[in-house]
This record gives sequence, C-alpha cells and structure tokens, in this order.
Amino acid sequence: MVDKSKDGLSFERLEDGDGSVCVTIIDKNNEVTCIELDADVWVSVVASVCGAGENGDSLRRAENFHAFGRDEAPTSI
Repeated sequence: MVDKSKDGLSFERLEDGDGSVCVTIIDKNNEVTCIELDADVWVSVVASVCGAGENGDSLRRAENFHAFGRDEAPTSI
C-alpha cells in the first residue's frame, strides 16, 4: 500500500479488478483496520459528499470518475 494517509486515514483501490476500495484507519494505539468497500458503495460515498449531494447526476459522474479517471465516460471502450 502506498502511504497516502492523513491523520491515520488512507484509501487504496484494490487490484481485484472490480474497483473495490480499502479504507485503512490507524488509531492512536497504532491499531490498523481495513474496511473494504465495493465499487458501488465507494461511488455512493463520493457522490454523497459532493456539493450537489447524492443524486442521479452525481452518482453517474462519480462512477465514471472511479471507472475511467474522468467524470464523463469515454466514447469507446
């Protein structure tokens, strides 16, 4: 895992091919917890904290960003 933590919290895309994300939490006693979120849950988290809140458009944009690295899907895959 690449250490990109801030205050004991880090995120990593898993290499399982389905877009799952591991949220790692390191508490004040250096206990490590990894919570695995599937891609759909992660997309919902991202959409729910955007300025517009979670709606059809923010879900679509978050899903495209997670899958393709931008908020619009490519014209061909």
